[in-house]
Parts: sequence; C-alpha cells; structure tokens
Amino acid sequence: MSRNARQPVEVESVRQSILDAALEIIIEEGFGNASMRKIGRRIGMTAPNLYNYFSGKDEINLEILRCGFEEFYQRLVDNYNRADTPFKGLVSIVDTYVDFSLEKPNYFDLMWNRPTPKYYDYVGTDFEEMASREKQSALKVFNFFIQAVIGAAPQGRNIDAEEARNIVMEVWTHAHGTVALYVNRLLIEVDDNPQHVVERTVVYLKNKLYQIIYNGNAPHNENIIST
Repeated sequence: MSRNARQPVEVESVRQSILDAALEIIIEEGFGNASMRKIGRRIGMTAPNLYNYFSGKDEINLEILRCGFEEFYQRLVDNYNRADTPFKGLVSIVDTYVDFSLEKPNYFDLMWNRPTPKYYDYVGTDFEEMASREKQSALKVFNFFIQAVIGAAPQGRNIDAEEARNIVMEVWTHAHGTVALYVNRLLIEVDDNPQHVVERTVVYLKNKLYQIIYNGNAPHNENIIST
C-alpha cells in the first residue's frame, strides 16, 4: 500500500516503525553501516517503499534526533512545572535527564554520545534546513536549563546568562559522564552497584546546584536537595 493510500494515523505509525528500526541499526552497526535496505528488512518493508516516507537515512537520522529532543524537552517542562519552587524545578532537570537516558539508552546514545552527522555536517546540503530544525530542538533543551538556573536564584543573587551557561555545562557534563559509563556497561566493571553510583551522582549534583545557586550563604536543606 502506498503512503497516499494510508490514513494519516497509519502513515505516522509506519514512520515511527521506520524510525525505531533505524535507531536500533544505527546503535548496533553505526550510522555509516545503516542503509535503507537494512531498515526495510528489519520491519518487513522493501527499500523502495521506505522512500514513500523518508528521502533517505540522513532524513531519518535528523528526525530521530528531533523527536528525541522534543520528547525530552516536554518531559523537562512537565516535571519543572510540577515543582513548587524554582529551585526544585531546577533540580528536577537532573532527575529528568538521568531518567530519560536510562529509560531510553538508544536515544541517549544517539542524541548525546554517538558521532553521527549533526547540523554542521549538513550545512550546504539539501538537509540543511531540516538539520537546523533539529538543532533548534536541541538548543531549546539547553536554553531551558539555562533559564531554570537564572530563575532559581534567590533574592539578592544575580546570575547572568554567561554564569548560568557555565553552571549548566558543569552539571550536564558530570551527569552525562556518569550516565554514559552506566549505559555502556563500564560502571559495572568497577562497582558492583552501578545504579547506586548513578543515584549518588544525582544527589551530588543537586547539592552542587544548591551550593552554586545560593553561593554558599544558605544552610544545607535536606528537604530541598532530596526532592
């Protein structure tokens, strides 16, 4: 059945199946070894039929990334909005990042770990506009974190965009490193309880944020940190 003969909900379902299969293959074999033929074989579809849904593996790659960042962003917003103080909203970002990454390790790997083609690889190509949209989805996540840092500052503590960006980079790189070691099954080589290592990292980063945001002038509040 051609794409045009399908109902919109069917088209979306097929597209999602293609994206899921492509993500698995990219993680298993690398982007360079992924092909429309392999993707089609994985879901029982001919390669020519795949072109009714995507122009090729580059479009598929960018769409997987865009969808991943959009889903992650929505989770960030939802969890942030559930918090009853700006600081609790801020530290919820750490939880959301870790939870999303452990729940969807393949997305984590592609979004933040794999050297697959990104925006600058597509500049000057037919995919530049689509790559730009994917990059904006990714930057939306980063900027949300920055604004959360600025918004969490207590009265009398001014955090400008540059300082907030540096704080985000420090927290993100630390969280990413621990999660990457866990997802790649390296933590278990050095610790019998890798999940506990991840949990300790989350607590450490929440405490770190507390000290940074309050500039060391506020007493430690376990209720804030553990929430």
